[in-house]
Amino acid sequence: MTFPARPTGLFRTFGILALVAGLAACTDSANQYTPSSFGAAKLAPGVTPAAWSIADIRVSVPDSLTVSSDPDQRVPGADIVWWGEPGASASERRQQVAAIIGEAVTNGLSGFNGSADVVAEVTVIRFHGLTPRARASCSILGCLGNTNVDFEITVRDAATGDVLASSGLIEADPETVQGEAAELADQRGETDRARIVQHISGVVRDWAARL
Repeated sequence: MTFPARPTGLFRTFGILALVAGLAACTDSANQYTPSSFGAAKLAPGVTPAAWSIADIRVSVPDSLTVSSDPDQRVPGADIVWWGEPGASASERRQQVAAIIGEAVTNGLSGFNGSADVVAEVTVIRFHGLTPRARASCSILGCLGNTNVDFEITVRDAATGDVLASSGLIEADPETVQGEAAELADQRGETDRARIVQHISGVVRDWAARL
């Protein structure tokens, strides 16, 4: 699968002054919820999202998506690059990605408290984080990386299966710390997983508020 050029797990190098600001910002990056872009969201005629109650969230990670297998590559060409939960096989990393997206979307759609049951179907298109080598590769000037997460959401009537809303492509790019900043974050118990979940939750919440 080929994607348009967009920074994927690449580090960005800053000057000395930017390094200080960058390290200070690392703990706040998860709170920046603006996605790179929202797709053209579609809402079926007569649908009232305020009446929804989320009955189920189903995450699909298509078998066609390739999974990174080399932790020493700086910029893998795979669709799924996730090494944030060590010791997992390729199939387990696929399951981990589904769990991360499921948790984030559940959080992001938690504001629907109506009486009309709906099901949110989420299709993962890309989940491109940092390999262990890239995460450790921070120059003396400092750097931040990105986890590029692309997905689509389709909301269906739980009873009929009718499509009520679709998101189009959602691009969510939480920042990921590298080098010494990553080591310090690990020591504080601030995992990449938690940072990613929090960021995507905010992106989904923002999308839902626009319906």
